[in-house]
Amino acid sequence: MQDPANTLQARQSLAAKINEIRGYPLPRGLHYTEAAHQRYLIEMSIDYLTPKGAVYKREALSARYARTILDAAFFVAPVKYVWECVVFSSGQNQASMKSIDWKFAQGESFRSFLLFSDNGRDLPHPARSASASTGGAMQELPRIELDYASLPKAPAVNLLRVLSWDVITFDMFTSQLGTLAELNQLGATTEVTAMSNTLGQFDFPQYSPASFFKNGTLTATCVGYGVWKGKPCVIYEYSCGRSEFDVHAEPEVASLKQQGSSFYSGKLWLDIESGDLAAGDMTETIIATVIRSDKKVVPVQKRRRVCVECIERRESPDE
Repeated sequence: MQDPANTLQARQSLAAKINEIRGYPLPRGLHYTEAAHQRYLIEMSIDYLTPKGAVYKREALSARYARTILDAAFFVAPVKYVWECVVFSSGQNQASMKSIDWKFAQGESFRSFLLFSDNGRDLPHPARSASASTGGAMQELPRIELDYASLPKAPAVNLLRVLSWDVITFDMFTSQLGTLAELNQLGATTEVTAMSNTLGQFDFPQYSPASFFKNGTLTATCVGYGVWKGKPCVIYEYSCGRSEFDVHAEPEVASLKQQGSSFYSGKLWLDIESGDLAAGDMTETIIATVIRSDKKVVPVQKRRRVCVECIERRESPDE
């Protein structure tokens, strides 16, 4: 049992930190710092559910990845993500889970970009100008690049793609929620119009280009301040109403079609000093039907849980 005096001291320290950060203006936004290299842990679990909600199978991925800001010019920075390790587990229940180290994923990479904030306030680490960082021009255009072309066309790789999109999505949340003027006070709620009702095409091999995922209406709330592993943070909650998806296999591969709805929500902890992602979580409920080649319609219910947290920040990968 912890000493009551130490517990009281810890609570007083936490209260002091929260009182201190209450004075920070909102929104903070994401700002470039010298810590351009971050490492994160991310875990995803998928529970396959019966129509009554009982779990009959579980799959899980536990992974560590490095995120490197390649350059920061004005408000946009291309970033590269590299998987350092990925472990897959599956079983009928928690006790029967068996793990496999996905060595094929180690060293595989994908790319996206971050949007920095410029709200006119003096900060310890302002975003670098283009002239200072690249001699007047950006070295790389921002883009999302996620193909894993060197890996086989297999269900395992599709799961890795799903996890990769989760990584990108958390960074999109980071760029958006921390900069919305409508969230500049505690308790404020607004629609995140930049992400609401957006349409994305599935780029998975063996899937038809007509396959898509369309977001529902995404709303967010600034719920308060907190401390995540010693880092003062602003906490946001987000929730997305009914999203739709329609997935078709290529005709030459299989006659398979899946249609359904997705509902997801979660929290985001943003480092108040940099505006960067300290931690986040997402719970997604998927309700769908699969139309098989024999035309039989099979109901599908799944629950996904994703958690991510920053474990290291430094100036370069070689430190």
